[in-house]
Amino acid sequence: MTIEDPTANSHILEHLEEFALYEITMTSNNEVGSSEQSQSAVERTRESVPSFGPMDVHANATSSTTIVVKWADVPKEHQNGLIEG
Repeated sequence: MTIEDPTANSHILEHLEEFALYEITMTSNNEVGSSEQSQSAVERTRESVPSFGPMDVHANATSSTTIVVKWADVPKEHQNGLIEG
C-alpha cells in the first residue's frame, strides 16, 4: 500500500479479518530513493460487534401475554467474534 500524502502521520487499515495475525513493516520513499525497511510490528486483530443481525427471525403470539421468538444464527462472515447469546 502506498500513502501519497507527505504530511500523513497515521493511517487506518481496513478490511482486516477478526482474530488474524498481521505483520506490518514500512519504508519511506522520495525522489532520491527508498529507506531501509522498518522493524516489523506483529499484532492480532480483536473481535468487533456483529455487522449483521440473526437470520430468519419469526415471532408467534401464543397467548395475549406471550410471544415466542425464534431465529437462526448470524451469518459466519458477519459474526466478527464470538456470539455469546
